[in-house]
Amino acid sequence: LGAGNCTSIQDEYTRYLCYVDLAVELKNEEICENIIENSYWKGDCFSFVASAKGDWDICNKVPNGEMYKQVCLADVISATNNSELCEKINESDLGGMVPSVCLPCWPNCSNLQ
Repeated sequence: LGAGNCTSIQDEYTRYLCYVDLAVELKNEEICENIIENSYWKGDCFSFVASAKGDWDICNKVPNGEMYKQVCLADVISATNNSELCEKINESDLGGMVPSVCLPCWPNCSNLQ
């Protein structure tokens, strides 16, 4: 199954789900670039792949603003249980929702060594 198979799907939402499933399965965020109908769907795709790969750098590709990038980062932290990433969290962008792995150091996670 390749991205080309998703392209032939007529229904936009079903095509989006195809791309997301493929991107996560292959852990390949470039597949998300095929989602052109909806920037939020594209951002979700990047977030899912970032969590699957445990790679927070992918969150920088989320196109919908800082809040959505922070949600992506929180998802990666939760998926990887990596408290070292907690210092990158901006609580105001998350509406006060901090990943549970960050709570022991919150709000001074940048002091972690």
